[in-house]
Amino acid sequence: MNPLLGVAIGYCMVVLPTLGVVTTTAIRGAKSIPEAVLNSNSWIGATITELLVLFMYSWICGKLKDSEEGIFEAVYSLNWYERDVKYRRTVLVIMAKSLQPKKMQMLYCGVMDRETFVAGLKAIYSFYNFMIGFE
Repeated sequence: MNPLLGVAIGYCMVVLPTLGVVTTTAIRGAKSIPEAVLNSNSWIGATITELLVLFMYSWICGKLKDSEEGIFEAVYSLNWYERDVKYRRTVLVIMAKSLQPKKMQMLYCGVMDRETFVAGLKAIYSFYNFMIGFE
């Protein structure tokens, strides 16, 4: 999953500022408000779609992180201490493994979570401003 996640997030990080520049150019080049709305409608829809893709990846990774934190409590709440030795050892291994955090890597670029979403939006905005400066 991580190579696909990295490529998808990288794609969003490049496409979003580009869509922003295209939308801004379409709005600035319009001669009237209805023309501006017509010129930018499809670009705004594509921008919202890309933002949703970026948000959904970060939300799903955040949910996975939250869910894995509850594994230890769920396993511990079983009456494992009343079972045989083999069962207890297996439960102890599961509890020990559940304490090690799992991270969703993005193609060697970092970990995907909610904080990465916010950092990504800041980077997209910075890149958008950089590209607008060249107009």
